[in-house]
Amino acid sequence: KAYKNNCIFHFFVIPVSFYQIIKRTVMAEVLLVRTSAHAVAFLKQEYGDISPMALAHSKGILVDAQHYGNIQESFRGFAIQLHGKLHITLNLDQDEVMQQVCLAHELGHCILHPYSADARSFTSLSLDNTSTTEYEASLFAAEYLINDNDILALCHDGYSVQQIACSLGYPVELIVLKVKLLLCKGYSELRLPFEVHGDFLGN
Repeated sequence: KAYKNNCIFHFFVIPVSFYQIIKRTVMAEVLLVRTSAHAVAFLKQEYGDISPMALAHSKGILVDAQHYGNIQESFRGFAIQLHGKLHITLNLDQDEVMQQVCLAHELGHCILHPYSADARSFTSLSLDNTSTTEYEASLFAAEYLINDNDILALCHDGYSVQQIACSLGYPVELIVLKVKLLLCKGYSELRLPFEVHGDFLGN
């Protein structure tokens, strides 16, 4: 009980089971996965299956791609909003695959979180799912870059996740995110080999 201005307030502690916590966590992740998948589906229906750079141009997002130095001492990329205009800065001092992954990730921020883009630069882009915006942007990148049928065909042929990553040329963690997206789409026969390890873009 708590007393205030001669009024009595009763506080009740409602126990939350471990199952309820897990259920809420899973539901929250499913929502993030579906949001990213639906956003990509809409964009590809609207603009076709175009490159991340072409999509940025189509959406009026300015991309400043230059050599900013070694990523260990600089950054891979970031998205900012200046005077109501979205900008992506991309470091070209990384291999072409990671340039595409980074650009797609930053496009995810611009598409899904246009009003939260700020001017913070960083050396790594975390895949830690405790950071909702970073995790969602990485899901967006996985969905945009990797074709469903490519993954399904390789899984059907018995490829492991590591072999799929090697075959398609993408980081293993991005393949795992794509598998999560496929599971959400109803491909229940797929299995995750391990949980995503954050910060793969920083390596």
